[in-house]
Amino acid sequence: MKKMRLLLTALMLTLFLFPLISAKIIINQQPEEVYNLGDVISIPVTIIASRDTLGSLNINLVCNGEEVNYKIGIPPLSSGEEYRTDIYVPLIKNEIGELKGICKVEAYLGEYHALTNEFRISDLILLKIDFQVLEFDPEENLLIEGQATRENNKPINGFIELSIVEG
Repeated sequence: MKKMRLLLTALMLTLFLFPLISAKIIINQQPEEVYNLGDVISIPVTIIASRDTLGSLNINLVCNGEEVNYKIGIPPLSSGEEYRTDIYVPLIKNEIGELKGICKVEAYLGEYHALTNEFRISDLILLKIDFQVLEFDPEENLLIEGQATRENNKPINGFIELSIVEG
């Protein structure tokens, strides 16, 4: 009975001292400085197994102390094997809620982790309006043209309908 306990104790210690996941995570390209809602963050990573590894890559998008978690399945890796993949984080409300501001992405695999540089998620839209009419009559329709760009300088297509109500 004592031998069995000793054997079980040794087995448990071995499992705790040598986890099933042991891999180095390398971020191959840092994210851009600014993203807008609707963009997709793409971060290429390389995972190098230091021993046989089985598990999922855990991804956290962290903004101002709040976070959203994603999991990416990776294939079983043999010792010394490399695996390259891209981390995709869609910046849409049903995925990230109200997260915006200064952010970073954390990637975890077992006790190993990697962290991106900080970047900003913005919902800012910049308007440049071409408007030359200074006076107009009530109920007169006006056409106002301009350009709308996101903070990351990517254009937006669409229109704005504006009503001025007397009051």
